[in-house]
Amino acid sequence: MGKVRAITDILADMEQCQTVMHEYHGKSNDTDIEESKRKEYGVLFNKKRAEFDAFSGELNDVKAMAEVQSTINHAKDLSKPDFGNTNFNPETPETKGKTSGEGDLQTKQDDGFTYQSKCDAFNNAGTIELALDPVKDQLLKGKIFADWFAFGSGAIEGEALAAIQCKDARALKMAEGRTVCSMPKFMAQFVRAKSVRRGGHDYLIDGLEGKVILSTDATGGATDSGAANLLAPDFRALLLEYPIYAPQLYNLCQQFRSYNGSVEWPMLDQDQGDYGGVAFTWKSTEGADKGETEPVFTDFTLNTHELSGWTELSLQALRRSSIDLQSTIMRLFRNAAVAEWSNKILHGSGSNQPLGVLHANASNVISVARQVANQVSWKDLTQLEFAIRRAQRYGAQYIVDDSVEQYLKDTLDGQGRPLFTADVHSQIRNQLAGYNYVTHDYGSVPLGTTGDVVYGNWNSYAWAMEEEIAIARSEHAEFKKGRVVYRMICFVGGKPIYQTHFAKLAA
Repeated sequence: MGKVRAITDILADMEQCQTVMHEYHGKSNDTDIEESKRKEYGVLFNKKRAEFDAFSGELNDVKAMAEVQSTINHAKDLSKPDFGNTNFNPETPETKGKTSGEGDLQTKQDDGFTYQSKCDAFNNAGTIELALDPVKDQLLKGKIFADWFAFGSGAIEGEALAAIQCKDARALKMAEGRTVCSMPKFMAQFVRAKSVRRGGHDYLIDGLEGKVILSTDATGGATDSGAANLLAPDFRALLLEYPIYAPQLYNLCQQFRSYNGSVEWPMLDQDQGDYGGVAFTWKSTEGADKGETEPVFTDFTLNTHELSGWTELSLQALRRSSIDLQSTIMRLFRNAAVAEWSNKILHGSGSNQPLGVLHANASNVISVARQVANQVSWKDLTQLEFAIRRAQRYGAQYIVDDSVEQYLKDTLDGQGRPLFTADVHSQIRNQLAGYNYVTHDYGSVPLGTTGDVVYGNWNSYAWAMEEEIAIARSEHAEFKKGRVVYRMICFVGGKPIYQTHFAKLAA
């Protein structure tokens, strides 16, 4: 540790800094001085201010050290044995051979005893031989009191018990026959020193009145026993987090890889007919001209769009966190991105994001009228199913809002039996009207609104990703602030290849 300077020297340096700072500040704001010069004075002012701050910190450290040293000296003074309040009164030549007065352990100068401390049973220093000396008297009582406190009053008896036993009539009355012992004065003074250091007063511990030590005792000042300082926080290195149900709808779709932001495929134009405009005609006359036919082709283009986000963490947060904060950030990034993809497969506008089958821009998705408002019936499901041509129904699935599943599970037939559950041993999650289904709570499509039930062949939805999710970490972007930046970027795109392969239940 370097040499500690005097407070007066530090104050002198601070005063000099203030004088120079005042000069630089005035020149940096003087409009008669060139702009470049004013900037230079501004830089000099900042340097001088940093120097002033350093002196200020040094001053605070010196003051703190002086305060600590004062506290230590005070505690040392308090810890000196109080020879005027002992059970053993050192005998003078005039009292030699006489017994001490009432309230003191009756003994003669030559009638000392040897005590083996139970706490120091394996240490020769535990054996204390009584001599009529105030310091040894206090040392002996400290050993006896420690054993009484550690092992109970039953472990101390005879002269040892008498040496620490309280003789105060008021304390004995309050004890109601139980053994009451006095804490040796020097021990009590050590405890008082703790109070003094914390800003309390000397009467924190009363030699005759006990205090209840509570685990919640941290009130501060005179009433604080300091017990809370003994209790470390019972912190669990586990992040409390409730689960999120986010089905990965994009996994149902046909997957493609993109390399340059756009994917394009040749496509048969089946708007011209199932076979792309190829058609044959029957001829009744031999040798007549044959009808000419040719397929019509188009293309299908899918663009990818950027989905990104970032967050900053301080280096201290990363270093001190009891959980693996970096892994947690990575996991949250990935999960949030996946949920956003699935949401846009249903609701995306197609503008700088995937096109969802429920968005108005997907105008060719088939809309099926609902039988009864705010209900979903068996007939609604079959109407959705047969709104799509048979070839596309192989591998098709229902996507239903969570509120719809609740309604269907509550639906009963004419005899009060669950309509969508075969028996009590089956689960509705097996199939819905003969097809697999997935529930979700993406967006606002509760029971009774358009799109609360969607049926389609999700292999007819194209999903493209450019490379993979990229999560990068940088300690340089905010190096000056001591922050670590995490950035996630992915490029994805999606839209129905054939919108007529999907049907939604109208409101």
